[in-house]
Amino acid sequence: MRTYYQPEIFNQILDGVDRKRNIIATYYLKDRKEGVEFMDHLTLIQSLALESSTGTWEKVSEDTEEVRETLSCKLVGYYQIPNDDKYTAEAVIQFAMSIDAWIENVPMMLLSIAGMLLRIPNF
Repeated sequence: MRTYYQPEIFNQILDGVDRKRNIIATYYLKDRKEGVEFMDHLTLIQSLALESSTGTWEKVSEDTEEVRETLSCKLVGYYQIPNDDKYTAEAVIQFAMSIDAWIENVPMMLLSIAGMLLRIPNF
């Protein structure tokens, strides 16, 4: 199975982010799967970025390349945390979230940042 990562999410650095047009959100991730020594954190991060910004990690007709480029979260920091448990992966991540996604809707902004992403399906 081939894994594909969205370049508009991953090809970013914090220094290149317009801080007047983006909010930087910092998250702590901890995943544990008994018997699985490698977890693809990048796939999880991509799902978090898309769900938090464009509303879905699934491809829908309204989700165009322009929408993903303009409104999707951009990963600007990934800091893996070493641990002694080979079945656990931990990291601190940072997303740049475009304020254009909310159009002055503060409740939606707070929901996007705090989110309801306790569990992403298939992880």
